[in-house]
Amino acid sequence: MTTDLIPVWADACQLAAEMAGLGGRAPEIDRLARAACEQLARRLRPCVAPEDCRESLALAAAYTAVSHYQPDGGATPANVKIGEVSFSGGSAAELQKQREGLRQKAEAIMTPFVKSADFAFVGVDG
Repeated sequence: MTTDLIPVWADACQLAAEMAGLGGRAPEIDRLARAACEQLARRLRPCVAPEDCRESLALAAAYTAVSHYQPDGGATPANVKIGEVSFSGGSAAELQKQREGLRQKAEAIMTPFVKSADFAFVGVDG
């Protein structure tokens, strides 16, 4: 992790731990937040530094970390409440759908700062 990401990562860890209702930082959440920070930072536009979007980057990384966090060893209970974020539905498919919703929120938060993943150059014969 580069030094410019360390403050963002610390913020993301704190936010994710609060969202997960852990009462403090935890190794699993820290690892997930670090991976999310690094992944999102690699997608930043060349003119954007992590400190330029620190709050957004930390929040998006926290949402991403919580979306991957699996309390109780990865069990899929009918209802899961991770701090402020509740998952319910009774099936693994529904739980996965709700986790995907958190990842989509993270993407939406970062939209102004990242290179579009949906853009591609297409050659045209002329």
